[in-house]
Amino acid sequence: MPRVGRDYRARYRTIGQVLDKSSEILDAVHQDIKHLSQGDRKGRKGDFTTDYEVYEKQQPDCDLTRPVIERHEKLFGERPEVLAADKGFCPEKSKFEELAKLVVNLAIPRRMQDFMDKLLAGCQAFRAGIEGTISGLKRAFRWVRCFFRGFKGFAGTVGLGVFCHNLIGPADHESG
Repeated sequence: MPRVGRDYRARYRTIGQVLDKSSEILDAVHQDIKHLSQGDRKGRKGDFTTDYEVYEKQQPDCDLTRPVIERHEKLFGERPEVLAADKGFCPEKSKFEELAKLVVNLAIPRRMQDFMDKLLAGCQAFRAGIEGTISGLKRAFRWVRCFFRGFKGFAGTVGLGVFCHNLIGPADHESG
């Protein structure tokens, strides 16, 4: 049973003050995101980040793809329908063929003629939208530099950005 005494009210008031402050910060960040990517966010109700990883050292994208597909399958119960990447994503033909077996539609252009394919062009547009979302987040959360020291601080900054993005997305659709 909750305590109804002076301590309980003091704690409640402090939590209320913290929530008021954090809502002011979230409102400011929300306005930045809305201003930066207003055209990009229209009609995108599924704009919710479900998985991310932060690495200390840069790794080739094609080496990270299989674990990402496996995590997607574990989280959603099925493999992704489309894997989209830019032209220089996977130079090795054997890796390319291996990835083609993992997903239904592999939207990685190998030649300039590949951009004429309507399915591939649509998938590339989706990929470009994701890149735009990342760019908008970097501007909105001022990720030009990291204000925390070390890798853990950097990873925490990215995690907080993803968390705030996921909070703001549904709130944006509820309000308007």
